[in-house]
Amino acid sequence: MGFWSFFIIFCIIGFCIHWYATNKALRYNANIIEEPKLPSLPSYYGTYSFLWFFLPVLSILFVWFFSKSYILDYIFIKNIPKEIIANFDGGKALMLDTIKATDLEKVFPGTNADIIEYARYFGQINSSYSSYVYIFVLTIGLLLSLISLKKITFFFQARQAVEKINIKILLFCSIVAIVATIGIVFSLIFEDNDYDNLEIQNIIDGMFLKSYRFDKYKTTIKKNYIKSIK
Repeated sequence: MGFWSFFIIFCIIGFCIHWYATNKALRYNANIIEEPKLPSLPSYYGTYSFLWFFLPVLSILFVWFFSKSYILDYIFIKNIPKEIIANFDGGKALMLDTIKATDLEKVFPGTNADIIEYARYFGQINSSYSSYVYIFVLTIGLLLSLISLKKITFFFQARQAVEKINIKILLFCSIVAIVATIGIVFSLIFEDNDYDNLEIQNIIDGMFLKSYRFDKYKTTIKKNYIKSIK
């Protein structure tokens, strides 16, 4: 299963869950004649069930995105002979980088046949385990959303639950934005480049020097213009 296949299936399942939960709430209200109806609008129950499908899937994919490279490298190293790693010039790290950088559609002339073979094997591992993860996250999300459907009762206030989840999502996004901003600032402050030794005073002096040269240039142009008139 590729990413786009997973995305299409994800959208279809998410739409079906929202539609089914909303209609279940509508049917629940339709069957009540004398007793009070559901405390929230039916759409909130659909949104609540959808969030229980969407958030677990997104969380697991987020973890997989950052750990995928390490997991695949570990699985690949465990499934190839140790003699191959020992005989490769540059060690394990260089071998992995070479295999990952090998384009099977446009193989560079003179590339080692073993490298091509292991690059094809690494691609198979990548595709297989990505499919396993996609199927796993869809299954987990579907199970949790089905469990949330049981909460469609008179005692469950879906609107308040959805609002609490939205507040937590916004709070999490704010924290991520703040941490990312702090990281960018520190990377600019402590970045090791040619500007590390550039002092603020030198910058200010350079600004004043440019301003002085510009004023002098304008004065020269003005004098030449006055001379030309005379």
